[in-house]
Amino acid sequence: MIAALCRTTAALEEPLPPYTAATAATAVAMAGDDRDPVPPQVSGRKKSALFTLAERFALAAEKAAIEDSSAWAVAAESESRKSLRIVLNALAAGTHPDAVQPALAQAGFAGSADPGDRLESDMLAAGAVEALRGSHPYILMRVMTARLGPEYYEKTTEWILERIKRRKYVENEFFVPGDLPEVLARLEKIPGKLELALRMAGREMSAAALCGCPAESIVAVLAPCGRIGGAILEDSMRAYRAKLSTEEIADAQAAFADLARELDEPKAHTEPVEPEDVPDPGLVEDLTDLILELDPKLLRTVALSMDPKKLASLLQVMAPAGHDRMLTTIGPMRESRVINALDAAQPLGSFELTREAQVFAQKILAAAVPKGKTRGKTIPLPAKVRRLLSSILGRE
Repeated sequence: MIAALCRTTAALEEPLPPYTAATAATAVAMAGDDRDPVPPQVSGRKKSALFTLAERFALAAEKAAIEDSSAWAVAAESESRKSLRIVLNALAAGTHPDAVQPALAQAGFAGSADPGDRLESDMLAAGAVEALRGSHPYILMRVMTARLGPEYYEKTTEWILERIKRRKYVENEFFVPGDLPEVLARLEKIPGKLELALRMAGREMSAAALCGCPAESIVAVLAPCGRIGGAILEDSMRAYRAKLSTEEIADAQAAFADLARELDEPKAHTEPVEPEDVPDPGLVEDLTDLILELDPKLLRTVALSMDPKKLASLLQVMAPAGHDRMLTTIGPMRESRVINALDAAQPLGSFELTREAQVFAQKILAAAVPKGKTRGKTIPLPAKVRRLLSSILGRE
C-alpha cells in the first residue's frame, strides 16, 4: 500500500499523507504485509548513504528504459556496493521479484541483525519489484526513498526535478488521425473531467493514446499532471511512439475516447438483473486451469482475435487467477476495453456461460492445429490441456 501511494504521488505530484506509525501500520495491514511498517532506527549517515544508493539504482533504471535491459548488466559491472550489484544482476537475468529477497538474504542483508542492513535490503527489493513491473525510474525512486522516512520526501522531489531539468529531447510529432483531440478539448472545458479521464485510463493507455495526438493536445493534457507527472507521461508517450504501430495507437485512442464519452453521458438507472443461475463450479475450475496451462503465444493469439465483449463474457466463467493471466496477456490497452465491456454487461446464466467457454475452447483447438495436419495425428497440445478442452466441450 505504501508503494502504491508513492507511485500515485510520483505520477500526480500530490503530497503524501503524514507518515506516522499509525498510518503506516494501517496501510501495511490493508496491503496484507506483515513487515514492520516503521523504518528501522538507523543513523542519519546510513540513511544518506541509502539515498545515494537509491539514486544509482534509479539512474540505472533510467538508462535501461532508454536503451534496453542490457544496461542492467553494464551497471552491475561498475557497481561497488555488493547488495545493489546483486539486484542489478538479478534484473539483468530477468529474475522473478520473489527471488530478490532470498538472494539478498543469502548475501547477509535480508534478515540481518543490523537494522541498517535490513532497511537496505527492503529498499532494494522494493526497487527491484518496481523495475521488473516496468515502473518509471522516478516512481522507483519514490518507492525506495519512502522507506527512509518523511524527511526524504522533499529531497527526492528535488532530485527528480533536477533530473527533469537535464532532459534533452528533440520531439518528432507523430499524428494519427482521429477524433481524440476534439474529445480532449471538450474534456478540458469541464473542470476536473480531463484529470478524471486520465486517472481512469491509467498511464499506460493514456500514453499510448496521446502519443498519436498533435502537440497542442499533449500540452493541454500535461498541464494538470504537474512537472513530475508530466515528465513521466511524456517518457511513456515517447516509448510508445517507438514500439507501437499506427493501428495499435488508433486502438488506444478509440479506447480512451470511449472512456471519455462515458464520462460525458449520464448513466441511465437500470434495475440490476439477477441471473437465473450461476456457472457450474466445475466449469469455472476447468476454464481457469485451461487459461493457466495454455502456451502464452497460443493464448495471446486467440485472446487478441476475440471481441472485447466476448472476452468480458468469458471472464464471468473464471476464477481470479484466470482473470489475471488473461488480462496480462492481452495488454493494458485492450484490457481497459474488456473491463469497460464487463462493467456494462448483464450477468449471464449458466447456459450462456457454458456456451462462451465452449466457443473459446473451439478457438483454442482451431489455433493449435498445424497447417496441413493430416487426419489421425494428435493435436500438439499437452495432455492436461487436451483433457481440460475435452471436459469443457463435453458439457451440455
